[in-house]
Amino acid sequence: MTPYYEYLPQKLSKDAIWKYPNAVKLYIYLKQRAEVSMYTFEEKQVFTICSYETIASDISENGKRISKSTIKRNVERLVKQGLLKVEGVSYGTRFIIL
Repeated sequence: MTPYYEYLPQKLSKDAIWKYPNAVKLYIYLKQRAEVSMYTFEEKQVFTICSYETIASDISENGKRISKSTIKRNVERLVKQGLLKVEGVSYGTRFIIL
């Protein structure tokens, strides 16, 4: 994963999400991927479409593989925090950055 620097939402900095480094990595990865693809959805929400397996292989580092169940668990955390919305589509999963 390439370095990606930006100001994170204030909501993210105040939440307990920092206890889960994989969730923070996942959020930054999805936000970066969504902004590169420049898809827009209703109300100018940025989104990306990919599979859990693709995400797991992309954010794994130093030979340590992150499992799909870990990705799903962290996606649920981000949805619960109100940072992400997930919709299933026929060719993958749509991750909407809120």
